[in-house]
Amino acid sequence: MELKWIEDFLSLVETGSFSRSAELRHVTQPAFSRRIRALESWLGTALVDRSTYPTRLTRAGEAFKGPAAEILNRIHAARALARHQSGPAGDTLIFAVPHTVAFAFFPAWMGELKDRVGGLSTRLMAGNVHDVVVTLAEGGCDLLMC
Repeated sequence: MELKWIEDFLSLVETGSFSRSAELRHVTQPAFSRRIRALESWLGTALVDRSTYPTRLTRAGEAFKGPAAEILNRIHAARALARHQSGPAGDTLIFAVPHTVAFAFFPAWMGELKDRVGGLSTRLMAGNVHDVVVTLAEGGCDLLMC
Protein backbone atom coordinates (compact mmCIF):
# COMPACT_ATOMS: atom_id res chain seq x y z
CA MET A 1 0.00 0.00 0.00
CA GLU A 2 1.30 3.44 -0.88
CA LEU A 3 0.43 6.73 0.73
CA LYS A 4 -0.16 8.32 -2.68
CA TRP A 5 -3.01 5.86 -3.26
CA ILE A 6 -4.84 7.35 -0.28
CA GLU A 7 -4.04 10.86 -1.48
CA ASP A 8 -5.38 9.91 -4.92
CA PHE A 9 -8.56 8.47 -3.43
CA LEU A 10 -9.19 11.59 -1.36
CA SER A 11 -8.62 13.75 -4.43
CA LEU A 12 -11.20 11.67 -6.28
CA VAL A 13 -13.62 12.09 -3.38
CA GLU A 14 -13.13 15.85 -3.56
CA THR A 15 -13.40 16.29 -7.32
CA GLY A 16 -15.70 13.42 -8.30
CA SER A 17 -13.69 13.11 -11.51
CA PHE A 18 -10.88 10.77 -12.50
CA SER A 19 -9.69 13.22 -15.15
CA ARG A 20 -9.68 16.26 -12.88
CA SER A 21 -8.00 14.38 -10.04
CA ALA A 22 -5.35 13.00 -12.39
CA GLU A 23 -4.64 16.55 -13.55
CA LEU A 24 -4.40 17.83 -9.97
CA ARG A 25 -2.12 14.91 -9.01
CA HIS A 26 0.11 15.47 -12.07
CA VAL A 27 -0.37 12.01 -13.54
CA THR A 28 -2.14 10.71 -16.61
CA GLN A 29 -5.75 9.61 -16.22
CA PRO A 30 -4.88 5.95 -16.96
CA ALA A 31 -2.09 6.02 -14.34
CA PHE A 32 -4.44 7.63 -11.82
CA SER A 33 -7.08 4.99 -12.52
CA ARG A 34 -4.50 2.22 -12.04
CA ARG A 35 -3.53 3.67 -8.67
CA ILE A 36 -7.17 3.74 -7.54
CA ARG A 37 -7.51 0.12 -8.71
CA ALA A 38 -4.34 -0.78 -6.79
CA LEU A 39 -5.86 0.69 -3.62
CA GLU A 40 -9.08 -1.22 -4.23
CA SER A 41 -7.08 -4.40 -4.78
CA TRP A 42 -5.15 -3.83 -1.57
CA LEU A 43 -8.40 -3.23 0.35
CA GLY A 44 -10.12 -6.14 -1.35
CA THR A 45 -13.20 -4.15 -2.36
CA ALA A 46 -14.38 -1.59 -4.91
CA LEU A 47 -14.39 1.99 -3.67
CA VAL A 48 -15.78 3.65 -6.79
CA ASP A 49 -18.88 2.92 -8.87
CA ARG A 50 -17.46 3.32 -12.36
CA SER A 51 -20.83 2.81 -14.05
CA THR A 52 -22.05 6.31 -13.18
CA TYR A 53 -21.05 9.82 -14.10
CA PRO A 54 -20.14 11.83 -12.18
CA THR A 55 -18.19 9.28 -10.20
CA ARG A 56 -19.88 7.97 -7.07
CA LEU A 57 -18.38 6.05 -4.21
CA THR A 58 -19.58 2.59 -3.29
CA ARG A 59 -20.71 1.91 0.27
CA ALA A 60 -17.17 0.70 0.97
CA GLY A 61 -15.80 3.93 -0.51
CA GLU A 62 -18.07 6.03 1.68
CA ALA A 63 -16.99 4.01 4.72
CA PHE A 64 -13.30 4.35 3.81
CA LYS A 65 -13.13 8.10 3.10
CA GLY A 66 -13.26 9.25 6.75
CA PRO A 67 -10.60 6.85 8.02
CA ALA A 68 -8.49 7.55 4.91
CA ALA A 69 -8.48 11.29 5.66
CA GLU A 70 -7.64 10.60 9.29
CA ILE A 71 -4.80 8.25 8.34
CA LEU A 72 -3.37 10.84 5.97
CA ASN A 73 -3.60 13.61 8.57
CA ARG A 74 -1.95 11.43 11.21
CA ILE A 75 0.88 10.40 8.86
CA HIS A 76 1.60 14.04 7.98
CA ALA A 77 1.50 15.03 11.66
CA ALA A 78 3.86 12.18 12.57
CA ARG A 79 6.25 13.22 9.80
CA ALA A 80 6.23 16.82 11.00
CA LEU A 81 6.90 15.68 14.55
CA ALA A 82 9.77 13.43 13.48
CA ARG A 83 11.29 16.19 11.35
CA HIS A 84 11.08 18.57 14.28
CA GLN A 85 12.71 16.07 16.66
CA SER A 86 15.57 15.01 14.44
CA GLY A 87 15.71 17.70 11.81
CA PRO A 88 19.00 19.02 10.53
CA ALA A 89 20.68 21.96 12.16
CA GLY A 90 19.32 25.36 11.16
CA ASP A 91 22.32 25.98 8.94
CA THR A 92 21.71 22.91 6.76
CA LEU A 93 20.41 23.67 3.28
CA ILE A 94 17.91 21.04 2.14
CA PHE A 95 17.51 20.47 -1.61
CA ALA A 96 14.62 18.54 -3.14
CA VAL A 97 15.29 17.34 -6.69
CA PRO A 98 13.86 14.87 -9.20
CA HIS A 99 15.89 11.66 -9.56
CA THR A 100 17.34 12.72 -12.93
CA VAL A 101 18.69 15.97 -11.49
CA ALA A 102 20.07 14.11 -8.48
CA PHE A 103 22.21 11.89 -10.71
CA ALA A 104 22.94 13.97 -13.80
CA PHE A 105 23.43 17.49 -12.48
CA PHE A 106 23.52 17.88 -8.72
CA PRO A 107 26.81 16.20 -7.70
CA ALA A 108 29.00 18.22 -10.07
CA TRP A 109 27.09 21.43 -9.36
CA MET A 110 27.37 20.94 -5.60
CA GLY A 111 31.10 20.28 -5.92
CA GLU A 112 31.55 23.56 -7.80
CA LEU A 113 29.39 25.43 -5.31
CA LYS A 114 31.36 24.12 -2.34
CA ASP A 115 34.64 25.08 -4.08
CA ARG A 116 33.38 28.65 -4.52
CA VAL A 117 31.52 29.14 -1.26
CA GLY A 118 33.33 26.81 1.08
CA GLY A 119 31.90 24.15 3.36
CA LEU A 120 28.14 23.95 3.20
CA SER A 121 25.97 21.71 5.28
CA THR A 122 23.49 20.23 2.80
CA ARG A 123 20.99 17.43 2.52
CA LEU A 124 19.60 16.07 -0.73
CA MET A 125 16.11 14.63 -1.06
CA ALA A 126 15.48 12.92 -4.41
CA GLY A 127 12.08 11.78 -5.63
CA ASN A 128 9.65 12.00 -8.52
CA VAL A 129 8.64 15.50 -9.62
CA HIS A 130 5.27 15.46 -7.86
CA ASP A 131 6.78 14.32 -4.56
CA VAL A 132 9.55 16.94 -4.54
CA VAL A 133 7.05 19.71 -5.34
CA VAL A 134 4.90 18.51 -2.43
CA THR A 135 8.01 18.45 -0.23
CA LEU A 136 8.61 22.12 -1.02
CA ALA A 137 4.95 23.05 -0.54
CA GLU A 138 4.88 21.34 2.84
CA GLY A 139 8.05 23.05 4.05
CA GLY A 140 10.20 19.92 3.92
CA CYS A 141 13.03 21.56 1.97
CA ASP A 142 14.62 24.94 1.35
CA LEU A 143 15.11 24.71 -2.43
CA LEU A 144 13.51 22.76 -5.24
CA MET A 145 15.58 22.15 -8.36
CA CYS A 146 14.06 20.71 -11.52
